[in-house]
Amino acid sequence: MSKPIFFLAFANDRQDNARYLRNLPKELDEIRKALDRAVLQGKCEVIFEANTTIDEILNTFQDSRYKDRIAVFHFGGHADGYQLLLEDTEGKPTVAEGAGLVSFLARRNSLQMVFLNGCATEKQAEELIKEGIPTVISTSSAIQDDIATQLASRFYHALANENDLTTAWADAVDSIKISYDTSNVRGLYRKNAPEASDNFPWQLRISEEYDYISTWNINKGIVPKIKKMPTSLKIEEPKGAVPLGSPFYIEREVDERCKAQILQPHALIRIKAPRQYGKTSISQRISKYAKDHQHQVIDLNFQEFSAKEMSDLETLLKFICGFASYSLNIEEKVEEYFNSRFLTDKVKCSRYFERYLFKECSDNIVLVLDEADRLFDFPQVSTEFFGMLRAWHEDSKIKPEWAKFKMIITYATEAQYAITNLNQSPFNVGMQVNLLDFSETEVAELASRHQLTLSAVEISSLMEMVGGHPFLVRKALYQIALNQLSLSDFLKNATQDDGYFAAHLNTHLQYLQKNPDKSEALSNILHQRQTQNHLACEALRAIGLVKGNAPNYRVSNKLYEEYFKRKL
Repeated sequence: MSKPIFFLAFANDRQDNARYLRNLPKELDEIRKALDRAVLQGKCEVIFEANTTIDEILNTFQDSRYKDRIAVFHFGGHADGYQLLLEDTEGKPTVAEGAGLVSFLARRNSLQMVFLNGCATEKQAEELIKEGIPTVISTSSAIQDDIATQLASRFYHALANENDLTTAWADAVDSIKISYDTSNVRGLYRKNAPEASDNFPWQLRISEEYDYISTWNINKGIVPKIKKMPTSLKIEEPKGAVPLGSPFYIEREVDERCKAQILQPHALIRIKAPRQYGKTSISQRISKYAKDHQHQVIDLNFQEFSAKEMSDLETLLKFICGFASYSLNIEEKVEEYFNSRFLTDKVKCSRYFERYLFKECSDNIVLVLDEADRLFDFPQVSTEFFGMLRAWHEDSKIKPEWAKFKMIITYATEAQYAITNLNQSPFNVGMQVNLLDFSETEVAELASRHQLTLSAVEISSLMEMVGGHPFLVRKALYQIALNQLSLSDFLKNATQDDGYFAAHLNTHLQYLQKNPDKSEALSNILHQRQTQNHLACEALRAIGLVKGNAPNYRVSNKLYEEYFKRKL
């Protein structure tokens, strides 16, 4: 569990004595003292900027040492509903516009709370909540500096002593009520404050979408920002690709990169991952994004091809041309373009696209080849076919007729084992995307979407069993939610023949029984921690059973290790 970081940022007006906040250095000092005990106990870290600039705020959040661990951002200084007053490198006042700051802070996934302890920050607080910050403390008008210092100090003192966020806030508010006559709360506002009211000037806002945050305390560390899902939400059984629009699809950082890339000229996106890691799910979303931006899509899945169609190049190319016509809603004329005895099948196919389809379709065209490595089992055909795709990609860069052509290819197996001539391969050009295991944050988010509340320890236990494997994580959460199980009860029989993963494990077992070389390689990894059959290991890696590279292969997760140790 990562220790939370409290980022304290302060800025003063050192040019104008009348605006200089004399209590501001004291506020920083008091907050640091309040958190000292927790820091010494190893429960949190504190970083601070006493005369902060815009660059220092941005740099701190983007610093690789801190960027995924900053849980609390506290600002002290001059502010209003739309701006924070910071300093420049020479100590002169400079303005940070609220709109940009709100957008920037909203993208910090670890950020649980923002405390804007300046004057009249209510409007910024509303925008922060709207954009996804779970908790914001703000003010409605100009406030008394000494009271602001006491409130903040007491609040952080309570947090440091393991109180949850709402309790710490209530204690801080009560400390002000004990110290001051609050029968007339206007005394808490700065004299002549323009918007002073009869309400307490500070407000703790908790987003309805992130109501879990009310119980957050310093011992919970960094927790994912988990949106509360509608109670009427129906859970989906994981089967194949995650449907478009499904709330159970976890969007990753690569999704946005791929969407941006597919709109670029002569785009080629290669998505590599083991089976059931979400290649089809992401390629479908990229395809939809392309369609939404005036692209036509030809979506081919090699899982649906028969051995007969993949073992003969002419048959394969004719099928692709015909399917392309159907996808683009263009009259099919395959035989007309394939009737020449003097042209190769690859030339005929290329001419069909270039001289017919491209002329009939004015939009950009994206050819999607899902599970393309199935063709590797037919080496003579795959060498010719993928060589043609490489030529098409190169043509899209230099020939006007091909400028509208783009590709998405998904695969699980290293292409180098099937294509030896790098100049004839589409697998070493374009943009490569590797889909990885789900992170703890992504697992927690998916658990929330199944209306499950798992602690950080439980998430770690689940990941220890399935290793972040996207399908296995979804399968586990689906079964736990469907059968109203505790995680411990679910894990008890996870590796058993009649357990919740039985069908998945049995499918892999049947594959190994039909492929003795793969079975032997996995057995050697399980029992001897090594194997010399690297080609078999590549096949095992493609179906997700092993990870690593030669010679350091390892079984992907505890589920597979315990199950196949019994079976092999």
